[in-house]
Amino acid sequence: MHFAAYAYVGESCHTPLAYYNTNLVGSISLLSAIAEAGVTRIVFSSTCATYGEPPADLIPISETCEQRPINPYGRSKLAFEQVLKDLAESDEAPHGFCFAILRYFNIAGADPRGRVGEDHQPETHLIPRCLQAALDDHQVITIFGTDYPTDDGTCIRDYVHVDDLVDAHVKVLESLKPGDGKIFNIGTGRGYSVLDVIRACKKITGVNFRTNNGIRRKGDPPVLYADPTCIQKEMGWRSKYTGIETMIADAWKWMLKNPHGYKEDD
Repeated sequence: MHFAAYAYVGESCHTPLAYYNTNLVGSISLLSAIAEAGVTRIVFSSTCATYGEPPADLIPISETCEQRPINPYGRSKLAFEQVLKDLAESDEAPHGFCFAILRYFNIAGADPRGRVGEDHQPETHLIPRCLQAALDDHQVITIFGTDYPTDDGTCIRDYVHVDDLVDAHVKVLESLKPGDGKIFNIGTGRGYSVLDVIRACKKITGVNFRTNNGIRRKGDPPVLYADPTCIQKEMGWRSKYTGIETMIADAWKWMLKNPHGYKEDD
């Protein structure tokens, strides 16, 4: 399973070479190594960012939606998707080679028992940033754009519980057979706006943390949420956690135990 990547949309617009070097060149190096070693199965963590900014009549987004990414992050992921497809059709592929491309939507939550959680440095994801603001009244959450063509003017995203993501990977990996080239969206099929998430975080934490309105970030599409029908039908996978409050509650449970994230020796 290949998870490693740079994955910040805004950062990718400022440092595209780093994103192509890691997400494309580094991934090609990995693929070359596993091909030489005779490894025949790979599950690749791709992203809904490869779809770019689909028209409203194509949302929820299916796997057949045209891929036109609008930022270097999405373009770097899409480029490696093509590499996988090209390798599978070539003489260089190890005998029995197969792959799966999983296009993630927004992963959220934490282990429901509070053992593992989300800790990035710097943290840019909306839910953990809101929870950090609930713990530290010096922090203010900036809403990047309030003039999008959505009901409340803020971006809408599909949030997937990390436990569901793990379950999807296991099901897909176990199902792969020689010659397979599977592509699945990993999402719930439901979108939440930035303001929806902020309100839910305030409800779960009981803290009315501060927010302010900022300008749009370059590379952010207004609306992205999945049509997960394909993986539901083919794999029998569907998200167990579809409510944003459950995802936030699990993340909050972990953060209360680990307010400063993981220690260096953890």
